[in-house]
Amino acid sequence: MLLITLFFMARSQSSSMDKFSKEIHETGIGPEPREYSSIAYSSLLNKIFIFGGFSKSYLDDLWTFDLTSLHWSIIYPNSISPTKRSTASGFISNQYDEFCIYGGKTKGYILNDMWCFNSQYRMWREVYQSFKPPPFESFGYKKFELNGNEYLLIIGNEILEKVAKSYMYDFSENTWNAWIVTFDITSFMIILSVDQKLMINIEVYEDLAIVLAYSSCDINGKLFISNITSSLITKEVDFFTYNQFPDKYFISGCILIDHYLFSQYLSCRYLIIDIFSPEQENWSFIYIYGQVPFRNAPYIALDNSIIYFGGFTFFYSEVFYITNGIQRHMIYPTYVSSITQAEHYISPPNRLAHSMHSIRGKLWLFGGKGQDTLFADTWSYDPVTNIWNLLNTINKSPTARSHFASASGTDIFIIWGGEDDSGLTNDMFIYNVIKNTWTEKISSSLSIPSKRKGACMVFEVPFAYIYGGMDSNKLYGDLWRYDFRDNTYEILYESKDIKCVFCSCNIYEGVFSAAGGGSDSEGNKQTNEFKYDIVNMKTLPGRTDLCFGSEGIYIGFGISALCIGGHIGYRMLIPVLSFRYYDGIGYSSVSQDVVYSAAFAFHNYDIYIHGGGYYLSQTVLFKDLPLPYFGKISIDYIDSFNNLKINCSEGFYFDKTSCKICPPGTYSNSSSPFECLKCPKGCYNPYKGATSIRQCYPCEEGTFNDKYGAKACKICPEGFQCSTGSQKPYDSSTKLSSIQSIQPKIYKTNNSNSWENWFQYAVGITVIAFIILTLKFNRIQQLIMNIDYFTSSHNHEIGEFMQLKKTLIGGIFTIIFFGASIVIIVSVIMVYMTENITEIKTLMPLVILENNVNKFSANIMIKFMLHNYGDLCAQKDMDQTYSSRYCSDNLYITVDNIDTKGESIKCSKDTENSCQVVYQCYKCEISINSAVKLTLSEDSSYSTGITVNVTSDSSIPESSSSVFMSLSPTPGSEPSQFYFSVIPSYFTSTISLFPHELTGYHLSPASTPSQGSENYIEDLSVATQLSVQVNFNKLSTGLYTSRYQGQSALIFISGLFGTLSGLSGIVGIAMSYSEEIIVRKRKKKDKRTTLERIIENQHICQMNFKENNDDDVNSSQIPRNFVAPDMTSSIESLRLAMPTASVLTSNYKKNNWVSS
Repeated sequence: MLLITLFFMARSQSSSMDKFSKEIHETGIGPEPREYSSIAYSSLLNKIFIFGGFSKSYLDDLWTFDLTSLHWSIIYPNSISPTKRSTASGFISNQYDEFCIYGGKTKGYILNDMWCFNSQYRMWREVYQSFKPPPFESFGYKKFELNGNEYLLIIGNEILEKVAKSYMYDFSENTWNAWIVTFDITSFMIILSVDQKLMINIEVYEDLAIVLAYSSCDINGKLFISNITSSLITKEVDFFTYNQFPDKYFISGCILIDHYLFSQYLSCRYLIIDIFSPEQENWSFIYIYGQVPFRNAPYIALDNSIIYFGGFTFFYSEVFYITNGIQRHMIYPTYVSSITQAEHYISPPNRLAHSMHSIRGKLWLFGGKGQDTLFADTWSYDPVTNIWNLLNTINKSPTARSHFASASGTDIFIIWGGEDDSGLTNDMFIYNVIKNTWTEKISSSLSIPSKRKGACMVFEVPFAYIYGGMDSNKLYGDLWRYDFRDNTYEILYESKDIKCVFCSCNIYEGVFSAAGGGSDSEGNKQTNEFKYDIVNMKTLPGRTDLCFGSEGIYIGFGISALCIGGHIGYRMLIPVLSFRYYDGIGYSSVSQDVVYSAAFAFHNYDIYIHGGGYYLSQTVLFKDLPLPYFGKISIDYIDSFNNLKINCSEGFYFDKTSCKICPPGTYSNSSSPFECLKCPKGCYNPYKGATSIRQCYPCEEGTFNDKYGAKACKICPEGFQCSTGSQKPYDSSTKLSSIQSIQPKIYKTNNSNSWENWFQYAVGITVIAFIILTLKFNRIQQLIMNIDYFTSSHNHEIGEFMQLKKTLIGGIFTIIFFGASIVIIVSVIMVYMTENITEIKTLMPLVILENNVNKFSANIMIKFMLHNYGDLCAQKDMDQTYSSRYCSDNLYITVDNIDTKGESIKCSKDTENSCQVVYQCYKCEISINSAVKLTLSEDSSYSTGITVNVTSDSSIPESSSSVFMSLSPTPGSEPSQFYFSVIPSYFTSTISLFPHELTGYHLSPASTPSQGSENYIEDLSVATQLSVQVNFNKLSTGLYTSRYQGQSALIFISGLFGTLSGLSGIVGIAMSYSEEIIVRKRKKKDKRTTLERIIENQHICQMNFKENNDDDVNSSQIPRNFVAPDMTSSIESLRLAMPTASVLTSNYKKNNWVSS
């Protein structure tokens, strides 16, 4: 009901409807460039008719150029068209106001038929003539009226004929008659020259026919003036080359003004011939000012001017090109003014059901369907210069096709499926705008989408999503995902309710949507929007009546959408522009913009539209005929009415009042609409209009970049190496290519002697300090005497009775014994506990070990170090079940043939710009061929060097097995491969210090790493990926390790007691010896004391003897001041002078001494 209302509103308010679109080229899209077309002017319509001609092939299209609006229009006849041809005559028959053609040539033969086109009925009819002239290879013609009748005069020559003949056609009688003018063309032409061509211009003045015949290369020729009524030649003039007229000039269009014939020659002049005095010496010329004239261009004479179409023209007087412009020469008495009424404009041939995308500040167009052909051409368009370029791609393009799905992103656009000459397809191709290459993607999946047309597609690196479409049997509602990383398809959802053909797709924040298409093969609109949450894998409720028609323009702006035009069942066009927000609320406006089956793209702040289906009115549609159209709709114009607040397209940024393109070295996406982001170090971007960091290409091998926002990389200095994506040069000597291995060694105690020494020092110092304190304090001496252990070792006199006694010396040596015993006991126990271990290692067949081991497992850590990494290497917060192998969606681990009890992953980037990824698996069981693969598919996943360190727990408790490998990656589709041999190991022990039983793995390098893993630059737009695969080869042999005690505890205890007993004896001997020395010194001291007393007694005795014998001694003679001599010297003197015992005895007997 709403559509019916809009239809009647459009009919009743057509004059007041808004027109948002504007054609890019002011005169519209015209015929393709060509030569030798048929041309005529209709004074009733004020239009120029153009038919056929020759470009790359013969043509049969019909166009009109309106001289009032200066606009091109194509006409699709409702009938069979004439044979494709060139050089046919063109004229208007006033009898039925029809555009007619006669003769011409086509591929392989020359024609002499006549066709007329009725503009009212849009139909061609063939005019069957009586007594037709023979087919002419070259001829001139003139349609004229005389005495109320219409005539067509032709003069030309047949193939290989040397004589030119003339014929006149009477429209009223529909008959041909031979005419009087005939001449031998060899008189002024060299027939054998390939450059020679007979050129004839005919004009009519009253009842006179003026015929100018000449060679296409020389100015030699003839001029005839004949009376049409009397059929008499009144004047015949031969003209030749001479000074005033150089040779090899070119005569083109002619017009008769009064009795002067103006004819263009060369490229800058017009000849003037007075038909009343046509002799060559009377000829004159005037110059052309303005545009360079066309050549080989058909023309019409109109109001003192000549209008040319097509032909070729020169560029800077050197290079010529075929044109489709219209040029008008205004004839004045003294000069000719050349002006352009329709600019030469190259554009893709008319088509529908094709694709167009905005990439790098340009529009890129491919494929589609013409009137009777399919296209496989690729075009680019620069909106700044308004120039289209047909691209000669380096490799083979896809087959010519239409109604294919297409999407773009970064520097590529993708096409999928569609319909070609062989039928429906489901192949996929990628075009790289930088490399100018097409690449076919071959899927490795067994399940792929069926062949179909009318599907839609969106691209979000590294996936392409394909939805809907139709084949000859049914419509589809399935959603597929193609992964460019491994070239596989995956079906995400198949809708039973919402099926769509010729839909437009969009993806925003993980939600896929499709709308604007048809619900059946007849093109009736699909009223429901299909929405699917890709992250959570579920459908979402869509909006209804988002677009009012099918196959119109549908563009998603985030959560909002804009729909323009479309149709209902190819029966009615929808002149409606509508904008819907995420909740379905928006506005609609009746518009003059009606379009369907067109290619469109959002670029800068405009929607560009190319081609589409042809229509005559809102209700007369021709779905298989293409509309020649190229225009744009300014969002700014729509926004001024409705305040939509739409951002610039990606690759542009908003600068105060307008959108500007991002310069080289930068990019802009939907997250940065107001600024251009700089490319990171190690990358460069030489082109403007980048939309993603992926368009910041890593510096190629041999170059580097140490600046942000670079548009070129620097050459690597001599003596340095620069791998792909280098941010700085690296010394060549540090090139990564090493392999290192760290393996468990033969068991050695980890105990050092330092603690033992310190313990001995501590005990020794304690003992010494205690002895010092003992000697200093008497009370402590009594305590020490009580702990004397050596009570039975103090009697040293031979023959004396043994006595048990406690002495101070015994107590001191007891302390020394206790201290030494403590040191020995502790040291011996520690040595027994730690060094009393014997280890054996044996390699044996794994099957033998497996008899004792249920399974081999170990904790394994793999550390990936990606040097000079180009992206974030960031770890996001994710679910625990998801994060054990994932740092992010674009940085993750995959494991093959490894059973684990637990896993973890950690990703970080250090100050040296290296990405470190540490993957740990717990209780891992390695199979025969196991692998761990690291995949990095961030926007700039590039590295100048890769180091892999794999460390596994060995079965030996205190050791592990570790291997380092390094390489520099090179571009390639395969991962960088690292190869490790894995030897299962089994450990047993009878010692309590170690586990009773353990398993593990020993690692060793299996072979040299193989380079790869980085994508080629041309692949970056679809999948930037760096991958590293660690391969484990489990060997058929195993390592058995056993540890046990070398001595038993009984032997140890026996030895310890023997050591202590020996120590006791040694200390006792030392005490006895020390005590003997001390006793000897004490006795010697006692003897000295005794001798001193004896000497003193001797002196006393001598004095006593003097008193008793007065005769011998006088008391007065005894000195009163007697002083005893020095005792030391006296003792020695006494010892020497003292009589022996025998002398004393004899004296005693003689003198009767008595001892006092």
